[in-house]
Amino acid sequence: MRFFIFIVLFTCSCKAYQTSSETDTSSDTDIFSDEIIDLINALNITWKAGKNLHGLSLSKMKKLFMSSEETLTSIREKLRYLRHDEEQISSFDSRDKWAHCPSIGQIYDQGLCSPSWIYASVGQIADRLCVNEGNKTNIDVDTTVKNMMRSNYGCSNEFNSADMAKAFEYWETTNIAISDLKKCLPFSKRCDIYSDRNFYGIRRVTYYRPVNESGIQYEILHYGPITSHIDVYLDLLFYKSGVYQRRSNVKLGSHVVKCIGWGSENGVDYWLLANSWGTKWGENGFFKLKRGTNELGMEKNNLAVSLNEIDERVEWTLDRIFVRTP
Repeated sequence: MRFFIFIVLFTCSCKAYQTSSETDTSSDTDIFSDEIIDLINALNITWKAGKNLHGLSLSKMKKLFMSSEETLTSIREKLRYLRHDEEQISSFDSRDKWAHCPSIGQIYDQGLCSPSWIYASVGQIADRLCVNEGNKTNIDVDTTVKNMMRSNYGCSNEFNSADMAKAFEYWETTNIAISDLKKCLPFSKRCDIYSDRNFYGIRRVTYYRPVNESGIQYEILHYGPITSHIDVYLDLLFYKSGVYQRRSNVKLGSHVVKCIGWGSENGVDYWLLANSWGTKWGENGFFKLKRGTNELGMEKNNLAVSLNEIDERVEWTLDRIFVRTP
C-alpha cells in the first residue's frame, strides 16, 4: 500500500486533491513514513529525504502555501531585464560577507499560515538596511512580522497573494519607520515614533527577469539577499539535505523565500535559499536548489529593493513599523 501511495504522490500529473480517496493527499494521513522516505532516497537523486514536518497531515501542510497563481502582476509595467555578462565568483554566502547582520542567517517559523511573502519581504529589507549601515540598524524580523499580521494582514487577507511585490509596493507608497519595541507599547493601530527620527523611504523597487544567472548573483553579491518566488511540489516537503531537484509532479502551491547565495556540491550548481518552515526542516531551515535550470521557477521570479533615509513626517501605523532589535 505504501508503495502504491508513493507512486501516486511522485508520478501523478494531477493536482494533489484530485487523487483517489484511498491515497488522497489532502486527507489527514501522515505521509512521512520511513518506507516512503526510503523509496525517495532510492531514486538516486542529488538530495536526501527525511522527516521534516512529521505529525502534520498534508491537509494542514497545505496551509503553508499560497494557492494563488498570480506572480508580480501588480508591477508588470515596471519589469526590468538585468544582464551581467561578467562571470561571478563560483560560490558566495551572504552570511559570511555580512556576518554582522543576524537577520540574514535567521530562520523563522511561519506556522500553519501562508505569510511566507511577508517573512521574506521584511527579511530582505532588514538584511539590506544592515548591509547598507553596518550593525547600526538591526531589525527584529519575527516581531515585526507578527505585529504586521496582527495589525493588517493575516492568513485570509487580500494581501496573502503569490504576488510578492504587493508588500514592497505598499511600503513604497507609505514609507516605513524603524522603531524600538518599547516605543509601540501598548500595541495599537497608531504608534507615536516621531522621536526616533528613523524614517525610511523605498527608493527603488527593481523586479527583474534576468537574462542570465549572473544578474541574480551580481545583485546578491553587491547589495544583499533578494526575495524569490517558487512553485512548491510535494517532494520538497521531504527535503533534508543536498541539492534539490524536483521529482514529483504534484504541485501544492506557491511560496516565497530569500536567496542568500550560491555554490556547487558534488558537481551540481545550486542557489542557497532561506525558508520559513522552522529550523527542523531541511538543512536547519535552509535548502539548496539546483541552479541554471530555473528549478521551481525561481530564476524567473526575483525581486530586489534598496532604501534611502528620508526626512518627512507621516501618519505611521503598525503595518509600516520595523521593530529594532533591542
